[in-house]
Amino acid sequence: MTSPPWTLSLPSSDRTQFQFERTEVLSRVASTGDFAELSVFVDDWQNTAELHADSELSSALGVEIEQPLGSLVQ
Repeated sequence: MTSPPWTLSLPSSDRTQFQFERTEVLSRVASTGDFAELSVFVDDWQNTAELHADSELSSALGVEIEQPLGSLVQ
């Protein structure tokens, strides 16, 4: 099965994980008919690929937060 073009932005180990998980998700979707899980799966992985493709965003998210911006919402 061919992977979507955006998976090329993923590191090799993530592409392997994507393919493994895709097989599992497609199997569950085939047996349950619940395509919502497939949609969430694709959206999550596509967002991950976009993060890897944007070096500025990836760097910004990798910076340690020294001081929280505010109090916790309860």
